[in-house]
Amino acid sequence: MNTIGVIGLGKLGLPFALLLSKYNQVIGYDKNSTVVNLLNHKISPYNEPQVQDLLINTDRFVAVEDATQLRRASIVFIVVPTPSDSNGAFSNKYILAALEEIGKSCAELKTVVICSTVMPGSTSEILKPALDKAAGRNINVMYSPEFIALGSIVRDMQQPDMLLIGFDNDPAELWNKDLNQVIQIFQMIHTNTNKKPEVCIMGTKQAELAKIAINTYITMKIAYANTIGSIASRMGIKSDKILNAVGSDGRIGKKYLKSGPSFGGPCFPRDTVAFARVARTYNVSDSLAKATDEINEQRVNEIVHKILEHEGPYGLVGVSYKENTDVLDCSPTLRVAQSLWDRYQTPVYLYDPLMSDGMKDHFGEGSMVADDLIELFNKTKTIFVFAADDNLKTQLLTAKNNTIINCWGMF
Repeated sequence: MNTIGVIGLGKLGLPFALLLSKYNQVIGYDKNSTVVNLLNHKISPYNEPQVQDLLINTDRFVAVEDATQLRRASIVFIVVPTPSDSNGAFSNKYILAALEEIGKSCAELKTVVICSTVMPGSTSEILKPALDKAAGRNINVMYSPEFIALGSIVRDMQQPDMLLIGFDNDPAELWNKDLNQVIQIFQMIHTNTNKKPEVCIMGTKQAELAKIAINTYITMKIAYANTIGSIASRMGIKSDKILNAVGSDGRIGKKYLKSGPSFGGPCFPRDTVAFARVARTYNVSDSLAKATDEINEQRVNEIVHKILEHEGPYGLVGVSYKENTDVLDCSPTLRVAQSLWDRYQTPVYLYDPLMSDGMKDHFGEGSMVADDLIELFNKTKTIFVFAADDNLKTQLLTAKNNTIINCWGMF
């Protein structure tokens, strides 16, 4: 049985470590002592479906806050934040800190797999040289980002469309035992047996560019669907059947082709900006990514105008950027709420089934909290649904004196 290290036990790293622990001994390292203590008491710090159950049912996972305890691991996966700088590039500072620690303390280390999103060129030009210097020897470094959405991380990790791995060894030796071992570790947690994910092996620069290119294409598709929605709305028609027809063409496909709120979250907006940065770096036009961002900004204003066409007071349901998560990064709901107040001094009531005090700290002036649906129903006239799972949608149907409008069907 393999002993595997996972550095970074955040919202992505923890589910990944727990899935790996079904088949391997896993040592999870995080500098946050509160997180480590909670995990070792079988308590997940995060609101993410299936993670608490995985934690309770594993006996092959331990959380540590001392990097030297990773010394028994021959393979280490790094899943730490890479925050964006003022120019839109991803920072490698947390990855470099992790590499410094394990390079000096892990004598058995053979392979490091970087799962965090990085700028193209980072692995080969910055990260591997830093690890080799810290370790005083050559260590395999691969790049393999996850393609997941918060709220469905476990499912997405178990049922990916593809496995993307960047590795810079000699092509003649590409399918060496270390690479095969990494592939097998990933495949252990894949459950979509009817359609196994395609394994895409390439150089690290290619894989790094592929990751942000994929997410930028998705945001372009969302912006395209929202543009069709805007045109249809001004023509006095609905866009749903139009987009269904467009998506029925096999060259296009129906995924992400639905007119609704702007895209948000911790990945899509940042990856789109990073893609534009890469294009400018190599003197290529960044107009595709810039237009996508501009359309995304315009969508906030369009929804604000749609809301003001209806009778207030207003309620907005789904504060996080999507259902089944409490992450507020670039939340379309909060952006709309802030715009309503800043431009029209129109207050709103916000409701989310995962509402927490931490979330409330991010609410701006003019945003009030409805603690439950009864309060939301009593204090509002028109309720706009930004993000809701099927259970919440069913509960909203019990409203007797409110107009319920789904933001995914208003254009």
